[in-house]
Amino acid sequence: MSIVPKNNLALRLFTALPLIPLLLAVMLIPALSPVFALIVVFLSFMGARELKELIAARQPEITPLRILLLAPLLPLILFAEKAPGPIFFTALHVLLFFLVVEYLLQKEAPLERLAYAIAGLFYIGGLPCFFIELHRIPQSGPGLITFLLVAIGLSDTFAFAFGKMLGKHKLCPAISPNKTVEGSIAGLAGGALVGLMAYAIQQIWHLEGLPGWSPLLYLSAGICLSSVGQIGDLVESALKRSAGVKDSGRLFPGHGGALDRCDAFLFGGPALYCLLLIVGN
Repeated sequence: MSIVPKNNLALRLFTALPLIPLLLAVMLIPALSPVFALIVVFLSFMGARELKELIAARQPEITPLRILLLAPLLPLILFAEKAPGPIFFTALHVLLFFLVVEYLLQKEAPLERLAYAIAGLFYIGGLPCFFIELHRIPQSGPGLITFLLVAIGLSDTFAFAFGKMLGKHKLCPAISPNKTVEGSIAGLAGGALVGLMAYAIQQIWHLEGLPGWSPLLYLSAGICLSSVGQIGDLVESALKRSAGVKDSGRLFPGHGGALDRCDAFLFGGPALYCLLLIVGN
């Protein structure tokens, strides 16, 4: 007799609940930082496989795109090198070189194939690197990633719940028919709420794991993460719609593949990192 719930919502909770404390432990315990990096690399690799299949479903003639499967080397090298240095940038240029060579060796391959390959390299190889960089920021790195995950996660929950209850105006019907303007606004409110909660927590407990930002900056950061998270979700929805599939994979039962779960977070990492560069930590 199977112990896995058949209800979709129950299945999603059944999958997520044991993973959340595990992820928090890996993020917050310094000794487990290599495990965090390996999780990022693993999800990057699974995302590369899924993206390759999505492209193949869209246009079979532009496969195989095998070089895309090497994209996860970028976050792995970045972690090993401690900072973006000569090995990391050499690896990036070598991968770009081989993507171009692989394209040139194909017979009558459309230029679209090269565009998919280069975009895919940065999408599932480059964007995860920001999580490696954020996580190793002294003292506040794990807290910043926790803030990012909670802000985008609650934003997604608010967008889904309020979109179901109040949604009347379609947001991007050509890409994702179920998303609504009302849900999107609720998502922004969810991100803003997390920003204010993070500020209150930092002020009350004076946690070194969260930056000493003003309430306005925390509020802006929450709204920013919600915005880019929604854009990341729409980007992946466009990929799936063009491929004619509902989910990018089956890695997480009830949730879909790595891209289904990480699409919004992929865009949140660079946004938060750039915000830190602008305002400081």
